[in-house]
Amino acid sequence: MELPTFSNYQPFPESGPLRENLDVSLANLRDRLSDHAEDTVYAYVMTSVETTNGRFLQRGCGPNFQGGEITICSCMAQMRTLEGVQPGVWFSGFTGVHGTIKGNGLFYLTRIRETAVSQYDLWNRLPSEVRKAKAAHLQLHCDVFEPTVCFEDPGDLGTYDVGNYKGPVNGHVHARERNRNRWHLDIDYQGEQTGRRQAFLVGDSAMTFIWTRPLISFRGERRERHPRSKRRVMHEFLQSLDTLP
Repeated sequence: MELPTFSNYQPFPESGPLRENLDVSLANLRDRLSDHAEDTVYAYVMTSVETTNGRFLQRGCGPNFQGGEITICSCMAQMRTLEGVQPGVWFSGFTGVHGTIKGNGLFYLTRIRETAVSQYDLWNRLPSEVRKAKAAHLQLHCDVFEPTVCFEDPGDLGTYDVGNYKGPVNGHVHARERNRNRWHLDIDYQGEQTGRRQAFLVGDSAMTFIWTRPLISFRGERRERHPRSKRRVMHEFLQSLDTLP
């Protein structure tokens, strides 16, 4: 399968488990997740995914699937402050309602392998080759920031100070003209409703599924026209999906 590659969009995985799990069918997905029927799934709608010529294109930095790992560190910050967001739960992202002929299309689904309390904590958890592939000071569509100081405590207040990190590369998607300091929230964000700091998420590569084109859509029920900011158990989540023609 030839994948679309454009400099203004995040490239899809080219090797490893993330590549192997591209574009699985709904029947395959249901079969593979049959042992996770009671797991919690958080779902949201992504504004950064476009559908062009029958393909999904991710113009944002989160989720980020570079370096063979999927990280969720720069999108849905409010959801990532929820107390239930911890290893073992699932995150799913859908396109907008116009993403497919049947509405919201499923773009990705991942089981959270681990969480970090700060970008500093995250940076030090990731292998060096993964850091390089995800470093925001090197790439336009990346979501991990390299610290410039050392801390004994990964949750030290200094780890939330943007001055203690390398700034993003010129033209980064969270540092553009209209909002040059958007990336500050990728370092320091507290939920308005929860009062908690955001968790920085790393998915399990073997349990991550990404779709490069419209194959699965959200149907839900009449009272649920879209999957925005929903929490379900897995068997309900899977039943809310339809195969696209």
